[in-house]
Amino acid sequence: MKTVFGCGAFGEPYRVDINDDTLYEARVAQQYLNKLPWDGEFRIPAFSKRLGGVWSWDSIEIVVGKNFSMLCVDGPEGRENILDVDLFSTDTVHLSKSFEFEIPEFLFTLTPRDMDLIELWKARNPNILENK
Repeated sequence: MKTVFGCGAFGEPYRVDINDDTLYEARVAQQYLNKLPWDGEFRIPAFSKRLGGVWSWDSIEIVVGKNFSMLCVDGPEGRENILDVDLFSTDTVHLSKSFEFEIPEFLFTLTPRDMDLIELWKARNPNILENK
């Protein structure tokens, strides 16, 4: 299970929970694509919560290609990547750079569980916050 906090192009915050079955499906899709002689991508729906909004099943997709995996949301400018690194290289909890800079603005929309996950991420990544 991975939990990713990220922002859209206009700063709208999201929390994406990706279960192990979906991660496995994405990994298998990437392995399948690597066997093909042409480029392509698979899109897998991810369960997301727009912070301060309602739960949505189809707003965010895991997009997997031969050399990348990312989280995308359909926005006003088209498909937006809300993750700053490859999905498979993230830890169980990840805050994208866009979300880190905007945390004070989102505090009123975060649940106690969200705050605990963010504190866990901060404890695991102290050097990232010191460089600001």
